[in-house]
Amino acid sequence: MQQAPSLSPEHVRFGHPDWEDSLARGAALAWWGLILGAAAVVARELLPHHVLVQHAGPLGMAAGSACLFYGAWLLSVPDSNGSTPASDTPTRWLLRATLAAAVAAPLLQWAAAFGIGGSFAVGVTYASALLAEAVDVAGRLTLFHHLGRIALRVPDPALAKRLVNLVPAYGLALIAVAGVDALRSLSVLRYLGLPAAIGLAVVTAVILRHVGRLGRALVIQTDYARGIWARTRAVMPGLSSRAA
Repeated sequence: MQQAPSLSPEHVRFGHPDWEDSLARGAALAWWGLILGAAAVVARELLPHHVLVQHAGPLGMAAGSACLFYGAWLLSVPDSNGSTPASDTPTRWLLRATLAAAVAAPLLQWAAAFGIGGSFAVGVTYASALLAEAVDVAGRLTLFHHLGRIALRVPDPALAKRLVNLVPAYGLALIAVAGVDALRSLSVLRYLGLPAAIGLAVVTAVILRHVGRLGRALVIQTDYARGIWARTRAVMPGLSSRAA
């Protein structure tokens, strides 16, 4: 089957409509993943001794990480119409691998906190949780650079700049939360958990505004892509209606 020619590969609207739809759904899932993760972290620090929070909190963080992972997967799907640069392949798989590993971090923390598997297993689990959390930080920062590249192709360079400029602040907020998790046994850091969680929530709230804006822009670009695709099919009857 023929494919539509990429009239302007640097603009997402000239990609395949199915790919555009994947980008929009990926942005929406990432938005929800960020909310779930931040809310679970804040709840854990506000109600550290609440039984429900102790059990459901890690599951909430895992659910947020899972949403973020699937959203990132959709956001990094290559365009079947050929507009995705081949040079994006290593970054795409790095992004997916890091965020997939990050889903395990809160579950490992939960297992270590409840002493599952005995003292030796707890030590291994705790170390694995810290490693997974570090991978999570790297994956999330990679995701925001990727979102910035997508925003450039909307094109919305102002939004792309805002997303990339938020990376340092978000990175510091994530490192603060991870650092408190790693050194929580130290009395001097025990009470820094809530300020770190609030800092993460504030930065996340700003990020959500921009990710939501990107999601809305991608929905609009999907409509443009469908119109372009329909007009192209009218003059190219052999064009496939779906991505190859």
